[in-house]
Amino acid sequence: MRLAAEQGHTRAQYRLGDFYRFGMGGRQSNVDAFVWLSLAAEGGHPKADQERQQLAGRMSPEDLAEAAAQLQER
Repeated sequence: MRLAAEQGHTRAQYRLGDFYRFGMGGRQSNVDAFVWLSLAAEGGHPKADQERQQLAGRMSPEDLAEAAAQLQER
């Protein structure tokens, strides 16, 4: 799934964001979840933007800055 997400498939980006958000099958990371949900939202996924906004409300300013830096690198 990660390969598909890295290739720009919005559904895979959304699912990967959920995996990180809930720690499904691995580590939980709000920063990584925010990054993947942002990419999915930019690609037009219908639920990604709302979930990204909800997640942002629970993140520290430092985590949001880290996510923004990672998005700029992409």
